[in-house]
Amino acid sequence: MNHFLRACIILLLFGSCNTSAPVPSIFGPSDLPSQFVQINTLEDTTLQLAGGTLLIIPANALKAEGETQVKLEIKEAVTIEDMLLAALHTESNGQPLRSGGMIYINPSRSAKVDILKPVQIKIPTDDKMDNMMLFNGKEEGDGINWVSPQPIPMKPNTVDIAVGQKIFMSSCTPCHAIDRKTIGPALYGTMQRWKHDTAAVYRYTRNNAAVVASGDSYACCIFKSFNKLAMNPFPTLTDKELEAIYHYIDREGKKKWDVVPPHLATSECDDCRNRPTATPMRENSTVFEVAGFPEIKKQPFYEASIQTFGWYNIDQLILKSANCVLSELDVHITGQLDESVSLSLVIPYYKIYLQGGLYSDGKTYGFNESGYDMLLPEGITAYVIASKGTDPQKLSFGVKKFTTSRKQSLTMDMKPATKKEVLQFIKTIQQSVPASKPKEEGETIISDTTYVLSRLDSLCSCDTSK
Repeated sequence: MNHFLRACIILLLFGSCNTSAPVPSIFGPSDLPSQFVQINTLEDTTLQLAGGTLLIIPANALKAEGETQVKLEIKEAVTIEDMLLAALHTESNGQPLRSGGMIYINPSRSAKVDILKPVQIKIPTDDKMDNMMLFNGKEEGDGINWVSPQPIPMKPNTVDIAVGQKIFMSSCTPCHAIDRKTIGPALYGTMQRWKHDTAAVYRYTRNNAAVVASGDSYACCIFKSFNKLAMNPFPTLTDKELEAIYHYIDREGKKKWDVVPPHLATSECDDCRNRPTATPMRENSTVFEVAGFPEIKKQPFYEASIQTFGWYNIDQLILKSANCVLSELDVHITGQLDESVSLSLVIPYYKIYLQGGLYSDGKTYGFNESGYDMLLPEGITAYVIASKGTDPQKLSFGVKKFTTSRKQSLTMDMKPATKKEVLQFIKTIQQSVPASKPKEEGETIISDTTYVLSRLDSLCSCDTSK
């Protein structure tokens, strides 16, 4: 075992045990809205919940004494806003986790209901990570500890990645790299940037000129962003070959980042999706007709089966993250050295939500007292949130936004606030996910709104004269 991994394990096992005891949060699971559904236990039932989670209940999977109708209460926490609203920290016995989504299922009445057959849950995700596990939620005090992890069964991969690698090396590398833009855009994150519209990605890969000529504003923006250089057409590539190419790209990208980082998951062309449909290109274009390929649309899900009621969380230990680094982080709150301050670390993009407190030295706040070291993704937007009090109208609240790095000491203030104001802030965190593309070296950030809108008009338009 190398020294880095040994250090990670020691810190994860012992580091977070020395901060002060957790204090009550101003939010809790009761703040998360409930969804109530009526189930006929004699029928197969598939439910799509408000947050996109699918719940698949086979006939005779639920048994209620003397009844065929069962009413269930369900709560979803699939976004970082949901997790903050319910104070659902991503920790297992003090070890930090990164979440893929949480769900609570329970009979809504006191009548005894048993699960006789596995119930399948499918939680939506933008980018599936490896090494995810299903944790049970154990209520401890005012919070939930995630325990008893079980591996999530993975479907066998029948894609011939070697075929994808061969095509990639011969056809893609002249203009593309996997992890950075060259003549064309980086290819890791393509599916995320296209919102997992596999059919659209395949159409664009086979014949981008046809997609641009059709007036697709997103495709036109890509075309203009890369100096109006048309991508070579590949009209003969089959679905299996394209699937193999993108599986190869995903495998290679995950060697550097286990989840697509924000600057590759987004682009300046994203805003074109919210603008009116573009006018088709006015100039003549060579269009290669592609026919006979079926539409393919896939929604990524984490899939697991449960056989008891309660809280569940699909998570990954941060220890298993490919891009985790040992980070030194301590926090100073102006005028506050108080164990009653509730302290949290939030990394929205990775759905990391950790609880901290005042260290035993009585001088510093943090999340891992053992040398102030902890494992964090590097170079990502994060927040330290501090709150104090239980009266919704008389709280103290503070936020420090920062970018994670290997060694940091943060200073922050707390000010009077209401629970309603804190809730408004939580919504702004969700709106920032995924984070915008980071500033590149030598790039000028334009703050002139008129200029930005004018630039979007130009990029999203399929009029090549602009």
